[in-house]
Amino acid sequence: MGKSSVLSAVLLLCTVLMHTDAEQEYFTLSTNLTWEEARSHCQMCFSDLVTLTPFNIRNISQRISSAHWIGLRKYFNSTGNGTTGNGTTNSSVPWTQWADGAPLVFQNWYPGWPVFKSPLPKIECCSCSCTCPARVSPTSAPTRGYTESPDSNNTDASTTDAILRHGPSESPAGYRITDPTDATTPDAPDTTQSHWVSTPPTPIASTCERSPMLPPIVPEELQNYVEDSCVAMLSFGPWVERDCSDPLPFICYEDRFYGEVNVSGITATSASVAWQRGPDGISHYRLHVVGGNETWVQNLTELSRDLDRLTPGTGYSVEVFAVKCGRDLNPQTTIFYTTPEEVQDLNVVKVTERSVTLNWTEPEGQFDFFLVKSPSDDVEVTTEEAEVKNLMPGGCFTFSVLTGVQDRSRWSEASPIAACTKPEKVSDLKVSDNTNMSLVLSWTPPEGNFTGFQVVALSVNKTLLFNETRGRGETSAVVTGLPNGSEIRLFVTALGRDGLRGDTVSDVDFTAPGPISHLVVVTKDTSLNADWKPAEGGPLTFTTELLWEKTVVKTKDVVNETSVMFDTLNTTTEYTVVWLLLLETLLPKMSKWTPSPYTGAPPPNVTKATYLVEVRSGFWNESFQSETQKTTFTFDRLRSGTNYTCEVMTQAGDDKSPPVNLTEMTVADKVEIGLSMMCSSADSLQCENETKVMKEIHDYLESNLKEHIFWKFN
Repeated sequence: MGKSSVLSAVLLLCTVLMHTDAEQEYFTLSTNLTWEEARSHCQMCFSDLVTLTPFNIRNISQRISSAHWIGLRKYFNSTGNGTTGNGTTNSSVPWTQWADGAPLVFQNWYPGWPVFKSPLPKIECCSCSCTCPARVSPTSAPTRGYTESPDSNNTDASTTDAILRHGPSESPAGYRITDPTDATTPDAPDTTQSHWVSTPPTPIASTCERSPMLPPIVPEELQNYVEDSCVAMLSFGPWVERDCSDPLPFICYEDRFYGEVNVSGITATSASVAWQRGPDGISHYRLHVVGGNETWVQNLTELSRDLDRLTPGTGYSVEVFAVKCGRDLNPQTTIFYTTPEEVQDLNVVKVTERSVTLNWTEPEGQFDFFLVKSPSDDVEVTTEEAEVKNLMPGGCFTFSVLTGVQDRSRWSEASPIAACTKPEKVSDLKVSDNTNMSLVLSWTPPEGNFTGFQVVALSVNKTLLFNETRGRGETSAVVTGLPNGSEIRLFVTALGRDGLRGDTVSDVDFTAPGPISHLVVVTKDTSLNADWKPAEGGPLTFTTELLWEKTVVKTKDVVNETSVMFDTLNTTTEYTVVWLLLLETLLPKMSKWTPSPYTGAPPPNVTKATYLVEVRSGFWNESFQSETQKTTFTFDRLRSGTNYTCEVMTQAGDDKSPPVNLTEMTVADKVEIGLSMMCSSADSLQCENETKVMKEIHDYLESNLKEHIFWKFN
């Protein structure tokens, strides 16, 4: 059978043995071939017969159950010299390299192998005319340290001769090598002493005979010698020599093939894939593409392929198998996503001061999420709506929405849309300077962007009274044209771009009533009455308050009247009367009028008054006057022993109450005064009447001093 016919009939029952050393793969093939046929097949469909190292021998031996050819041979040509494989062999140096040219740096021979050629024994003769003596038979034949037991009962003499001729092996005829400890041959040698065991020959007794010379006897050791042997590995790892023509299963190796697939021109529905060329001997490539619910399998001889009719946004896995001798090599793989389609019907559905909400319709095809891009942040969502936050109030922005795939390697075209946020509302709205026809409205502008403000005033029945805009830099407005004495509802709104408006801030206030006229106030000791004429068009319903020192002491409602009276007041007390509009519970500022009532006499319940105090003496023709708000006063530097008249009056404005009088004498500082008189009379008897004279003196003093001063006449 020729080599081609043998190889064509090979049934490859391969078990791939993975080995990480040197990134090699190992394959055991169960078909029995000669060593040369096995090597040719390995070179055609793999790299070569296996090269064994200390690192892979254990792994390989654990996966075989019989002897297998390996890539080792005594000589790599039949003549014993020449060049084969990757190196040069020399017939004088066997076992120099492996089939792939690697040097032999590692050996694992079974004891007794390899078998070397021994010299022939010397022949002893008595003389040149003597015939060779007859060979004395040894007592026992040499044996090996192993036994081969048949796997079946079909054993004959020729098979046994072959076993003895080739040495211990797992023969293609069904014999296997057993462990030395299991050998049944009784005279198995001790392999630790020598590879060869034989019985020494006995001395030969020579005789001189005239007979033909017999040929020399070849030692039995040489019967196991093979001139050009090949190496097989036993199932438990050791090596033995075998005749290269023996059919055995074999082990091939191959460097693991690594390549990569490149993808280009990716669109939503197409892509181009290209891959690397495989090692020599590749028959074709099998392209395997899986994505979504789709699968494509194609056999190709070229190194690229255009894919079409793909689904947008779908992940595809690509495997390219280089096929060699009907076997798939390590695949070249990659994954890629087609470009997803863009979203549809992108709209702005809601805006606030700091956010914009968008929604859209998902596209056809596949995608894994949506990406919303904005100036503030990028947001990934899986729903068809997203709120973009942390925006500046009153700003305008451009947003875009994309669809993306899981590994974020492919994005759809962006779908853009522009939108503005609302401006913030104003703060600190205040009303001031109320008059009967106007008021001033002021506010604090908001943060962010805005274009201006709208100021609106409405009446209670929602009649528009004022509607004007103010510029960006203005923060107040004078609201005019208002009805007097009315409730006014005020509104300020910040204005933004694209017609957007901030939230409206409102307040309620009142205009002052028109000025009253013809006010007449009549005061009495303990009462006050006010009459007036209301302003034209003004309200007739008021609340009047009576204040003393800014404290409300009395309140009266005036309904459709033009007068009011307060009684049971304290006399000589300054009160303030305030007219207020009686509208709901709000009391705006109003004009006020301050009367000063007084009473005819100072009662004891005066709250606060000014007193005029005067002390007079008619005798001395002198008086002292002073004002006080107290109810006591002390005059000094008065004359002693003088009767003074004290007068006290209450004073309110320019008016005075009738005085209250009191007469009192100061303490007398007594001094004795002596009088000497000379009496002369025409009638001498008149001077002798002392009693009469003293009476006249007493009467004179009494008529002049009376009760004005203290005096006493003795």
